[in-house]
Amino acid sequence: MSYSRRQFISRSAQLSSALMLAGSTQAYEDSSSENDQFGKVLPRRKLGKTSLNPTVYTVGGWHVGRQTELGAQGIIENAIKQGVRFFDTANIYQGGKSERHYGKFLTPKYGKQVEIMSKSMAKNSAQLQKHLDQSFESLKVDVIDLFMIHSIGSPSDVDNRLKNGVLDLLIEYKKKGKIKHIGFTGHRDFEAHVHLLNKNLPEIEACLMPINLADPSYKSFINSTMKTMTERKMGILAMKSLCNGGFFGNGKSGRRYKDVPSVIPNKVSIAQAHHFALSLPISTLVSGVDEPQQIHDNLKNIWNFKPLSSKEQAELIERCRPAAETGKMENFKA
Repeated sequence: MSYSRRQFISRSAQLSSALMLAGSTQAYEDSSSENDQFGKVLPRRKLGKTSLNPTVYTVGGWHVGRQTELGAQGIIENAIKQGVRFFDTANIYQGGKSERHYGKFLTPKYGKQVEIMSKSMAKNSAQLQKHLDQSFESLKVDVIDLFMIHSIGSPSDVDNRLKNGVLDLLIEYKKKGKIKHIGFTGHRDFEAHVHLLNKNLPEIEACLMPINLADPSYKSFINSTMKTMTERKMGILAMKSLCNGGFFGNGKSGRRYKDVPSVIPNKVSIAQAHHFALSLPISTLVSGVDEPQQIHDNLKNIWNFKPLSSKEQAELIERCRPAAETGKMENFKA
C-alpha cells in the first residue's frame, strides 16, 4: 500500500466523527419547501436550539454592501424570488452601506417574511452600543433575529471582549426582546472558537465559520469545533464554501496565485463544494454574490442538493488536500 493511500485512509478515519454527524443529526434535516406571498421558499433547517429556521441558502451582506442601490435592489429582489428568506449583514460592511441597502430594499417590503443576522466587531460595550444603534436605524427594524460577536481572532481577543462587556450588553438586549439570539463568528483561528466554546456560555447559541473542502486539511474549524457545537445543539452557519476564491487559485483581494492551482473545475465542481457544506450539520450556507444572476446559478446547486456520504466527502477532501495543505487556498486563516 502506498504512503498516499495509507494517508488517505488515516485522514478519512480522523474525519469520520465529524462527517458522519450529518447523517445522524435529525435537527439538520431539510424541511419541505413552502410557499409564501412572494413565491416558493427554499427548504429550511432549524438553527440549533434557537427559534430561527433559516433557508438553507443565505445572502452574504458584504457583497450587497459593495453594490450601488440599483445593484443591491436587484440582488435582494432576485434572492426573494429564488426562495431565500435569510439575510446576512454587519454594521462594518462598507461603513454601514450593506445595512442601509437592506433598510431600503429588504425590510420595508419583506420584513415579515425574512430573518436577518447582523454583526459587530466591537471590542467593548460602549463601542457595541454605538454599533447596535446604527444597526437598528439602518436596517429599519425593531428586532434583530440573530446578532453575532463578529470575527473573533484569538483566545485573548475572546477574553478581552467578554471582560469589556460585549456579551453582557447583548444579553441585556435579548432580555428586552430587541435581539432574539446571540452568536459569534470567526475565520482566522479555530483556537479562538475552541477557547470560547470551552467557556460553555449558554447565551451563545450559534456560530458562523468556514466550512469547505479545504478546511479539514489545514487549521480545521470542522475537526476542532463541529462535534462540540452539535452536541450542544448550537446553530452552525457555513461561510467561505469556495474558500473566498481560493478554490479558483485566488489569494487575498482576488490576486492570482502562480503556485496554487485552481481545484474548480479541475478536481471538484462548485456544486460539489456547496453540497459538501450542506451535507454537514449546518443550518444555512452564507454566500456572497456580486450580481443577481449569481444567485440563480448558486441556487441551481442548492435546489438539486442530495447529501454526500461520508466516503464521498472524504474523497473530495482528498482531491483538494495537496493545495489545501499549503494554507494559501484559505487565505483568510491566520
